Amino acid sequence: MNIVVLDSEHLAGEIDFPPLEAAKYGWKQYPSTPQDLIGERSWRSHIVMSVATPLNRKVLGEMNNLALLIVVGDTRGEIDEAALQERPVTVLHLTGYDPADPQQAQALCDLAVKEMDRFIAGNQ
Repeated sequence: MNIVVLDSEHLAGEIDFPPLEAAKYGWKQYPSTPQDLIGERSWRSHIVMSVATPLNRKVLGEMNNLALLIVVGDTRGEIDEAALQERPVTVLHLTGYDPADPQQAQALCDLAVKEMDRFIAGNQ
């Protein structure tokens, strides 16, 4: 499984994603991703995590292997829901945490990795 985090700079503090339990995976993490680089950075990824990066129909269409989209935060206004419904993509929306709070941002990272492990285990 290939995993990309598009915008980790929106997670406050010295965040640390714990290692996954999965035996094999590729991990790329970017502080931010401009719209014109989303496709290039995520076209091979099975799992994409976004805190604040808008994902419109065009960029979602460039995510050829997308199987799990993790959206962090209390709003999903920047995600094209209709485009996602047209594909077999699982969307996990992690709400109730404030990514601007260092302790909550770390809790989000821990939860995201736990959910990634669960997803990978169920899709092997």
